[in-house]
Amino acid sequence: MTKDEIVDVLRKLRLFKNFTLDELNIFSTVANSVLKVRKDDVVFEKGDVGDNMMIILSGSVNIIFRDGNKKKEILLTTGTVVGEMSVVDEQPRSADVVANEKCLLLFVSKLHCDLLSQQYPLIALKFYKELAKVLSMRLRNRKPARVGV
Repeated sequence: MTKDEIVDVLRKLRLFKNFTLDELNIFSTVANSVLKVRKDDVVFEKGDVGDNMMIILSGSVNIIFRDGNKKKEILLTTGTVVGEMSVVDEQPRSADVVANEKCLLLFVSKLHCDLLSQQYPLIALKFYKELAKVLSMRLRNRKPARVGV
């Protein structure tokens, strides 16, 4: 996938809706590795070191949470970010991620984010702000946890 093709896809994604074409071009120079995965390929496993995230350029993945015998799956589709928590908090992966179909995933490492912050702080700020909105939306859509004293 060429840089122009990456930019063309990014400009259609909600995460980048407030980015100018110039900002998208800069972002795509920092995050420019596209991974092709097949159906049932494992993208991440729970417990893996989390030093990158993926933006789903096409296709879909299942996030699989396991707790003992319980299993919960969440489907994420084109335009969604996956693995972002580990880039933000530098903790191991909290779930498995498996391709639901053939996918194109834009690889964004913590190093890429750090370089973006150093070289283009305003673009990095914009990216992190949009990422915070994604995380906030996911938290709001979760079922409330039991709070005890």
